[in-house]
Amino acid sequence: MFSFLEPYKVYAELLAVVLALVTTFTLGWKTKGWHDDSLALAENAQVDKVVQQFHQHESVVASTLEDKLSQLKANEKVIEHESVKIVDRPVYNNICLDPDGLLLLNKARGGQNPDTSKPAG
Repeated sequence: MFSFLEPYKVYAELLAVVLALVTTFTLGWKTKGWHDDSLALAENAQVDKVVQQFHQHESVVASTLEDKLSQLKANEKVIEHESVKIVDRPVYNNICLDPDGLLLLNKARGGQNPDTSKPAG
């Protein structure tokens, strides 16, 4: 029928074989990707299930702890003691200042500014 294509018959067969190999490789690669994705999805589902169980257990532990803490706070009592101490000892009645120091102290107590920058005498 197409006699002019007769010399290219070998090339056409070779092209068909190469095309079949590329198609097979591409489909295999795509199928492997789907398989890997399904394995990853199953693994993630398993991890999510374990995390969910952990959160449920943690919630139970937290509620138990809250119950125990509320019972402890209910038993808590605050007691305040106030004691007044009056110190009356003769050692605190002694005068420990000389007359110049007593004068400076009295001026400071009265609101005056004692001039201490000048030397005595």
